[in-house]
This record gives sequence, structure tokens and C-alpha cells, in this order.
Amino acid sequence: HNAWMSSVEFLRSTSLATKFLTSSDDGTIGFWSMDDIIASSMRGENICPTERVHASDLHGSGIYCLRTHGDRIATCSKGDSVILSRILKNGINPSEVVLR
Repeated sequence: HNAWMSSVEFLRSTSLATKFLTSSDDGTIGFWSMDDIIASSMRGENICPTERVHASDLHGSGIYCLRTHGDRIATCSKGDSVILSRILKNGINPSEVVLR
């Protein structure tokens, strides 16, 4: 992210249990994995989470709220937009613009 982060949300789905999302005032969402951290800690190493996906085309302004439900993401921006997205294996797919 290139601005302050507004939300961090850990995913509760069993298949996504080591993943989390972040949102930022720069209008982006990061999809992160802790898989590398878990493996490295077993070897006595310390590393940072790996950003798997960086979605920057969802909102035109800063995101101030992010919530998840299963593989669904709801984000709200300062530009008065609400977008529902879906987490895919290769990215974040904006599926529905609720309000823009």
C-alpha cells in the first residue's frame, strides 16, 4: 500500500485460514498469505507475509471499511461507493457495484 491501512480482516474459511486482506486509503486491497511464515518459523527463520494479490481498480478513492463473509468482500470508499467482490485463486473479482 502507498497510504495508511484502514482495515485488516483474517479469512475464516478453512481453505483460506492462513490468508488475510488489507485495505488502504490509496483505494487498494491486498490479499496476503501467512503460509511462508508458518513454514519459515518451523525452520527458525523470520519473514514477512507474502502479498498474493494487489487490487487497485475497485475504488477511485480511499477505502475506509472492509468486511468479509466466506469468499465475499464488501468495501466502502470515501468516494461514496460500496463494492461487493469475490476472492478467487488468482485474484479479487469485483462482482457487484452496490452504490457508486
